[in-house]
Amino acid sequence: MVFACNSGLFYRNRLYLSHFRHAQRIGEQRHFADFYKGLGLELYGADCAEIFEGGGDAFFSDERTLWAGWGGPRTNRKAYEHIQKMGDFETVPCELVDPRFYHLDTCLCPVGTDSALWFPPAFSENTKKEVF
Repeated sequence: MVFACNSGLFYRNRLYLSHFRHAQRIGEQRHFADFYKGLGLELYGADCAEIFEGGGDAFFSDERTLWAGWGGPRTNRKAYEHIQKMGDFETVPCELVDPRFYHLDTCLCPVGTDSALWFPPAFSENTKKEVF
């Protein structure tokens, strides 16, 4: 359990648990769930089969805006349909197409509510047009 950020997505007092793709990390979900239950967090996603790699692929720039990375070898876009059940926020889908940028946090960093640092070649043409 090296990459704690990838354990899930936090929203207020809620956590959507990750569901890892790779065998080396699949067993972590149970340990993270036990830990976060002990903290009193409300858990989501424990029974969802969609691949979701937590804070590496999804993060909030404010309480109303979720940046949602998907594509490539990691998070499945359908996971965000389940994540949306955690609260009332806008989901901004960001398709990743360059395998060197396998998590959204490797190529996007929101700065405030109206600016971001990003690496354009990491994103699909559709994402570039619709989001940026």
